[in-house]
Amino acid sequence: MEFGKTSGMLFTICEWITRLAYVNLLWLLFSAAGMFVWGIMPSTVALFTVVRKWLLKETGIPVWNTFWKTYRKEFLRANLLGLLLLIPAVLVAIDLMFLKTVAGPLQIALFIPLWTLILCYLLTLLFLFPVYVHYRAGMIDSIKYSWFHAVLNPHRSVIMLVAVAAVIFLNLYMTALIPFFSGVMIAAVLMTGGYHSFNRIKRKTVTQN
Repeated sequence: MEFGKTSGMLFTICEWITRLAYVNLLWLLFSAAGMFVWGIMPSTVALFTVVRKWLLKETGIPVWNTFWKTYRKEFLRANLLGLLLLIPAVLVAIDLMFLKTVAGPLQIALFIPLWTLILCYLLTLLFLFPVYVHYRAGMIDSIKYSWFHAVLNPHRSVIMLVAVAAVIFLNLYMTALIPFFSGVMIAAVLMTGGYHSFNRIKRKTVTQN
């Protein structure tokens, strides 16, 4: 009896390791298919879509069909969202370069607001893909809702940020993991955190009504 339980548990673990590695390889493959510049955003949306379905207990979904269908459907919109996110990132990079050229009180005066903006940007990014695939909102609304969830759940945002940093560190330390688990581990962390945040706000709204 115990042997049967152990075997079943090991089989389940191996099955999930295979699933995670498979969808991560798809993420890399489809990102490369768009020469990364045009492939990374729709591929990431497809990755989060698959992870979300797994969180919703839809473990029997056809991964390839779900991924490919989402990639094709979201290709244009996801890339437009990427361009929208690129604008503030470029502006921040320019500001950081400018900050290096100044000194004294002016540098201090610019340092705090700039890093506050960077933190806000990072917190918004934490929830962006979970919000985008969960609510199916427009690009601007997805950004607004992401910021909204980050502000309403500061403790969860910090946990998600630390968890993502830990995943990145682990992949840099054990580079053999990168082809198999780099993207999907981050997606799992963010989608899980985002999903709990969505449910929390939903329960709160229902209670208030």
